[in-house]
Formats: sequence, C-alpha cells, structure tokens
Amino acid sequence: MPRLVQHIRQLEPQRLDRLVWPVWLVTRLLVLGLVLGISRGRASEMQDIAYYLEVARHVVDTGSLPTDAMWQYPPGAALVLVIPLAAGSAAYGITFVLLMFACDAGITRLLTGAARDHGSRIGVWAWLLAMPWLREYPPLRFDLLPTLLAVAALLWLGRRPLLAGALAGIGVLVKAWPLVVLAAEWHPRRLVRASVALVATLAVGLVAASALHGPIDSALQNRDGRGLQVEAIAATPWHASAIAHGTTAEARWGNGSWDLVDERANDVATALDALTGAAALLVGLTWIITLRRARASGTWPSRAAGFDLAFVALLTAIATSKVLSPQFLIWLLALAAVCLSCRDTRMRTAALLVVASTIPTFFVLDSPIAIVIRNLLLVAALLAAWRGALDSARRGGQASTTTSSERSSTSSTRSPSASTSAATS
Repeated sequence: MPRLVQHIRQLEPQRLDRLVWPVWLVTRLLVLGLVLGISRGRASEMQDIAYYLEVARHVVDTGSLPTDAMWQYPPGAALVLVIPLAAGSAAYGITFVLLMFACDAGITRLLTGAARDHGSRIGVWAWLLAMPWLREYPPLRFDLLPTLLAVAALLWLGRRPLLAGALAGIGVLVKAWPLVVLAAEWHPRRLVRASVALVATLAVGLVAASALHGPIDSALQNRDGRGLQVEAIAATPWHASAIAHGTTAEARWGNGSWDLVDERANDVATALDALTGAAALLVGLTWIITLRRARASGTWPSRAAGFDLAFVALLTAIATSKVLSPQFLIWLLALAAVCLSCRDTRMRTAALLVVASTIPTFFVLDSPIAIVIRNLLLVAALLAAWRGALDSARRGGQASTTTSSERSSTSSTRSPSASTSAATS
C-alpha cells in the first residue's frame, strides 16, 4: 500500500487527472458485471432491490411507512426508494442501480475538487480503486446517496455552512450517520449556522413525514430489538473461537439481520449501546480540547483536522456498534478519501487501513476468516485514528512540522508557470 501511494504521488498531476474518469468507468463496469452476474455465471442476488420495490409500492399505495422488522431507516429513506419507481416497476432495479452510480460519480467529482483544494490526489484514487472490493453492495444499497450528501457537506462546510448543514440534514433523514459532519467545523459562527440549518432541515423533514405517513417511530423500535450482528467488530471473538474449533458461529435471522445466538453476545450488544454514547462524548471532548489549544495559541484548528475528527467520529461509532454490514464501508471509505485528500491529515495510516479493509470485505459472505481479518484491520484503523486525533488535539489541530516541511518542499519545486498562476489567482 505505501508503494502504491508513493507511485501515485510521483505521477504527473495532469496525467492522474486525465486517468480519473477512464478508471472510474472501467472499475464501475466491473461492479456492474457483479450486479448482472456476469463474472460469477449467475444472476446477482437482488433481494434488497426487491424489498425496496415492495417498500416503494407500499408507500405509494398506502401513504404510510412500512412497519415490518426489515424497515430500520429514517423516514427520508422511503422517498429515496420511491424515486426509481417513476420509471415503472419493470425498470425499478436498473433505475435504482443507475441512480447509485450517479451518486458514485458525484462523490468522485467532489474528491477530484478536494484534491486540488487540499493538495493530495490519494483520496480520489483510494475511492476509485477500493470501491470494487465492496462487490455489488454499493449500487444495490442506497448508502451512496447519503454518502454523497455527507461528502458535499463536509467539503463545503467552511465556505457555505448553511448549505452544508442543510445537505447534512437531508443525509440524516436518509441515514443517521451524516450527523458527524458537524464535528469538522471549528468556528463557532459557522458551526451555529450549519447546526441550525441541519436541525431545521431535519425538523421539517420529520414533520412532513409524520403528516404524510403517520407514525414514523417503527424503525427505531425495530432497531432496538437487534442483538449482536455476526459481522460486528465485537463479534470477532466468536468467529475466532469457531475457526479454532473448525465450526462456524451460530446465528439466527431476526429484526432484519443475522444475530449471534449466545447470552453473552446479548450482554455485549446491550453494553455496546452505552459504549457508543460514551464514545460520542469522547469525540466531543476531543473537539473542545483541540479548539481550546488552538485558541490559546491565537490560531484556529486546520480544515484537515476537522475532516480527521469527523472520520474518527464515524469510525468510532461503527467500531462500537452492535451492527456492521459491508455497506458501512462505503461511509468509512468516503470519509477516509476526504482525509487522504489533505496533505496535513493525521489520518493517513488509519485511512489506508480502512482502504485495506475493503479487500477482505469482498469475501465476507463466504468466509468467517475474512470477517476476522476485516474487523482486525478496522480495530487497527481505530487505534491509529485515535492516536492521530489525540496528537492533533495536543497541537491544537495544526499541521505537524514534518507535514509543513513537506509542503514547503513541494511548493519550492513547482514550475514557474504554476507559481505565476498561483500568484495571480
């Protein structure tokens, strides 16, 4: 992985920029091949798409949200699932997949802009090359849409806090995790504006959903009934033990996921709920310490430090969750790519470990060993992320001396035309 990063850095920027979209097209055609079952000689499993179509029909026909155990999403997700129905039931699947690929392209476009603004192209290339390892999950789930909203909000937070907050609010209405975007803003005025926009968007969305669809709390009730899901990081010891004994961890289907059958697993699931709350407080405390250290020295934490903390918040939430699915890696990969777009990031090791974790994710359906390897990589990423976050807090969110010297060295080797362009911009 370090050699790949070094090779990417050594390529001419213009050449890299020209390669982005051809590589995007080739890699996404490979993913489409998985969706169509070309590479495996069979039709791809479309159970989720079939369920989404069922939900869309239910919402359109009855005007209410589903109440079955599978429905565990915020109310905005229903609108996302209804949109492809405009093309008709027969074309629902292909329309949904194309919509997700469009979101993927949007994220790629945002990351190319982030590379220019923040000095590193590693992020967009990590996104391009790691996504195919997530198999057919990205285009067959709707996670790419809230991911697009979250990445846009994160990158626009410093310039357009109201718009960024509104986008994050829409994202929260679809999946809750884009809330971590707020951890990336340090300036009180911008943070207040973004927070107000997020809360207002969320409130309007919830009120509208309640008025149109009636009760909207069934998703929360369904999530409360979940146990420790087989892919969760906390489930790793059960898989390791089963592998050592030549068996597989016992699980049963319930509340929309495969949960471990073990009283101790149920106790762990209960404890994780409290641990997630404690982790959120720890992220908040880290934010406060970072800001206070920076203000004490008369500066503000860097934009990269904000991206880093948002990434840490999401990674910590996933690590302490009793649920983990392959599509969660879409969220993590996107925020890792944003961090890797910044030369000043302290998340390089953690972000690259997240990128590496997509490789065993390709095999998790068939191999408990792949689950163990993937989860261990995520644990290593978590430790590296917190090491970077605490170091950043100690320095007030400022770039390290090494990073600054690297930037100076890079600037000194620019061509005369580039320097002239920068001076006149």
